[in-house]
Amino acid sequence: MESISRDEALLRLARIEGLVNDLGGMVWEFDWQDAVYTYVSAGAERILGYPASDWLKPGFWRGHVHPEDVGWAAEYCERRTDNLEDHELEYRMTHRTGRVVWVRDIVSIDRENGLEGRLRGILSDITAHRLAVEKLAAKVREFDEVFRITGDLYFHIAPTGEFLDFKAATLDMLYVQPDSFLGKQPSEVLPESLALTVTRNCALACETGVMTMTEYELPVRGESRHWESRFLPLDDGGVVIVSRDITERHEADSALVQSEQRYRTLVGLFPYAIWIASLSDRCLFGNEAARRLLTGDSGLQFVGVRIPDMTPDDASGRSETGRVTAQMRSWTPGTPPPTTSVMRGTMRTIDGRTVHIERAAAGISFEGASAVLIVARDLADELAVEREADEKKNPE
Repeated sequence: MESISRDEALLRLARIEGLVNDLGGMVWEFDWQDAVYTYVSAGAERILGYPASDWLKPGFWRGHVHPEDVGWAAEYCERRTDNLEDHELEYRMTHRTGRVVWVRDIVSIDRENGLEGRLRGILSDITAHRLAVEKLAAKVREFDEVFRITGDLYFHIAPTGEFLDFKAATLDMLYVQPDSFLGKQPSEVLPESLALTVTRNCALACETGVMTMTEYELPVRGESRHWESRFLPLDDGGVVIVSRDITERHEADSALVQSEQRYRTLVGLFPYAIWIASLSDRCLFGNEAARRLLTGDSGLQFVGVRIPDMTPDDASGRSETGRVTAQMRSWTPGTPPPTTSVMRGTMRTIDGRTVHIERAAAGISFEGASAVLIVARDLADELAVEREADEKKNPE
């Protein structure tokens, strides 16, 4: 064992104290029997704001440990000291200004004298560390709450491919228990097709450095469910997967597609001409009856073509349909759109014919833009019947 002089020992101790003070801590000695500090280094004042002389007064430690911590901290130190065990603990103390200071106390006991001897140790201010830990814990709780509310599933895949972590609103959302897949590769715990999907998307996300997304169908407890998963690459080569059950949305989308198909079938079979015109009078959509009315049997294209307006209804030079078109230029979505009553008149068709029609128009929003819906009925047959009736009634 190295033999050093008393002066060298004191010098080394001074160096240690200097390092501890520089790190924001203090070196101390405590008489357990008298419950008083017998020595504190210069860092004491920086920790709680009290001069070193105040620390040496009887009862200082108990009087400045947080009321919620003083009981358990004293009992813990006494038990460990009585067992001749060095120990460390973290607790709160009260600063001279009244604010709470978190400290870490590293305690070395006198193994020869136990409670009758003196304790020595290092006390350091860890408030910033504790606040950072608490802030991180709050973020984790917030993160967990978000997943609880949204009902999403979260998985963390390691760079080597195994599952590291998961979060879920309830374990019922998983078709396997967490302990059966954590630490394992997708191919070990997932159905073959899904394991392949996960592996491919993880690789793609890492190769491109951007998030990828995929949808798939997966049976859960005997019921087929549709899922959407997003794969987010991490800097360390791992991947975060966020999965969401989109069965209801998928069913709604399917119902919407079916509804649109039924709508188009109904409109297509409707005997009246139906078309939608932009505010520049170009046809955006039309059914088969509209094609026959507007083009006859000419075979001319009518979608995308400017549809001639009806002849003016009065001396203003504008038809009722034209008035709706003009009003739609300043229409605000959410307010009732302009409409017309059923009117009769004539119009020039795309192939140059003049036809008599009965029509009504209404403003609508079509594919995100203001437009006009026109429903028209060809009056040719009806007028022919009326003329024949008039001729029978009034023969020349």
